[in-house]
Amino acid sequence: MSTPSTNPPYRQLRELGDHLLARALGESSRAPDDLPAVVQHACQLVGLDLADLHPQAQTSVFAPLEADRALRQSNKRKDERPAIWPPTPADYTRDGQPASLGPFALAQAATSPRQHWQSFHDASQQIKGEDRAAFDSYIHLYRQYATHVASPLAGKAHLPLYSLYQTICALAAVDCTNSVLLLGGDLPGIQTLLYTIGSAGAAKSLRSRSFYLSLLNDLAVRYLLDELNLPAACVLINAGGNFTLVLPAAKADDVLKLTAKINDNLLQLHGGELSLAIAIETFATADPSQFEASF
Repeated sequence: MSTPSTNPPYRQLRELGDHLLARALGESSRAPDDLPAVVQHACQLVGLDLADLHPQAQTSVFAPLEADRALRQSNKRKDERPAIWPPTPADYTRDGQPASLGPFALAQAATSPRQHWQSFHDASQQIKGEDRAAFDSYIHLYRQYATHVASPLAGKAHLPLYSLYQTICALAAVDCTNSVLLLGGDLPGIQTLLYTIGSAGAAKSLRSRSFYLSLLNDLAVRYLLDELNLPAACVLINAGGNFTLVLPAAKADDVLKLTAKINDNLLQLHGGELSLAIAIETFATADPSQFEASF
């Protein structure tokens, strides 16, 4: 089992991100020449061929179901097309989605793919450095600009480019040469803590406790990432008291020790009402043909 690099190739991952977004928006761009082997392998694992990119409009993930339902009801016109998402920046302030691992600026809507690309490019140039903090800022910006852009994978216009790129970054950051570790985390006891409140001021108490639990969940995720020196791209899911992380397979023992420390603190704070429960599983990544089916 290989030991993950202490310095993931953040510069090359940013260059790859720029190239993918530019091509997905129909802009001319040359693929990076010096991609490390681990980044190339991560691209292979998700089925990305940099020499075969297909700019396409992003359709709703439900478009195939909607088309099938309409066809069965015999009310679909021949010239009717599935709804598409325009390439506009995601506004997380307006949409009410929590920016749990970093701030999101209020985006200005772009009126064309070219303006969308230029807006992203100008903003990304303001992010200086090649360390983890700079890359976290870049990945948050990428989430804003690539969520409503279709992936360049043929036949997968419903897949956001951001999801594809985030997966590549996560795999590369944990050294996916041979295997990776998938961790699922949960906070048992949330329902009890949320609803054991009196009737007086119940709504206010419920909101405050819900906010506290959200912060607690974020804190656990941040702690694990900081201790393992991993970027925010390794967080696949973080919502509703649950989170899913991609981690280095070689760090399984460290993860157990860190989880024990978190639970020690929760025990002192809540007397056993809250705890962090985790499940971990190792996935082989040496063979790209077997990875998608298992992961």
